[in-house]
Amino acid sequence: MEKDSKPIFLPMLATIFMGYTMLYIDKMTIGIALVPIAQELNLPPSEKGLVISIFFLGYTLFQVPMSYFNRRFDTRLILVFSITALGVFMALFGFVPSLLFILLLRFLSASIAHAPFPAAASRMITVYVDMKNRTFAQAVLISSAGFATFAGSFILSRVYQELGWRSGFFAVSAVCLAIAACLFFLLPSTKPEPKNALDEKTKLPIAIILASPVVWGIMSSAFFVNGAAYGLLGFLPSYLTSERGLDLAVSGNVMAIIGLGSFIASLAGGYAIGKYMLGKEKQVIFMLSVIAAVLIYLIYLTDNLALATILLAVAYMFNMLSFITITSLPLKIFPKEVVAPYYATINAGGVLGGFFAPIILGRLVELASGAYLYVFMFLAAITAISGICILFVSKSEIKKFAPD
Repeated sequence: MEKDSKPIFLPMLATIFMGYTMLYIDKMTIGIALVPIAQELNLPPSEKGLVISIFFLGYTLFQVPMSYFNRRFDTRLILVFSITALGVFMALFGFVPSLLFILLLRFLSASIAHAPFPAAASRMITVYVDMKNRTFAQAVLISSAGFATFAGSFILSRVYQELGWRSGFFAVSAVCLAIAACLFFLLPSTKPEPKNALDEKTKLPIAIILASPVVWGIMSSAFFVNGAAYGLLGFLPSYLTSERGLDLAVSGNVMAIIGLGSFIASLAGGYAIGKYMLGKEKQVIFMLSVIAAVLIYLIYLTDNLALATILLAVAYMFNMLSFITITSLPLKIFPKEVVAPYYATINAGGVLGGFFAPIILGRLVELASGAYLYVFMFLAAITAISGICILFVSKSEIKKFAPD
């Protein structure tokens, strides 16, 4: 049974939101940082894609193993450790001398700092938030991606341009450590389960989790929507500066507008979907994905920067709403005793899309001699495929997880 959530619901949500914001600043604004980094270290598009992809490889490999710590340690301490580690890696990133060190730090940051956080946050929600508020809670946390894109893009693009990208990483590191202290003092404790409570029902080998068609359906949809989201944000600053001719600060403004729209849509749309679309999530995801796919392709076809920015913002809003709805499904389907490993497995498989997409996008840019037409065609295609995948999740399979 969920604990009484009223006294701590909003403070807890706000505190975890701050932690998620720092993770998403690191994840979402790396594309902006790569513009000056690539200039300093002479990185071609394929190597920029590799920098983005190596992060998601580490995130994927360690997501599931890290989730099993949730039932053995205080969830609050896991969240604190995650953001503290992020701050340390951010500081070290400011000293990197070459591509090899960049790849190493991005991999370590993903596997040690990022990987523990989502499953720990999901467990905190399932323990302290009742069922009817979980989609909204998930929407609030995922909306931090939009807030981070807005604030991070607007501020860091100027810091990188005026003070240099290394100074930007030092500044973000200091903020991370301050937020880690907030997490420690403001979050409630979630006691680890005693060993005798981890019975055969809750000891889930990965083979059992992967045997579920529900897991594969949700994970496939998450794979493609993640690939589209992170591929778009990862290469958008390079597209805006190289093909559209914008400087880094103006490119940051475009990214900030996209982030602000995503933030507002995530909160309002997440609330509406949770309240009015309960049981219709598959249809919602399909509709949002198809609309986003069409808009993404139209972005490349317009020469007007203002119209392209509007299309980018709306497309990313629909993409983010689809992502929120997909990631809320495990919290509604799986029992709270086993939600952490199921959620982590789905999230890990989904995030793997962020590994493959940037590598492919980098090669597409090089094959097109620096043009981005193939990039937008690819992003539109995988966005539409995400909506198609979710249609294969059957109600009969979902019912198998309902309590007797």
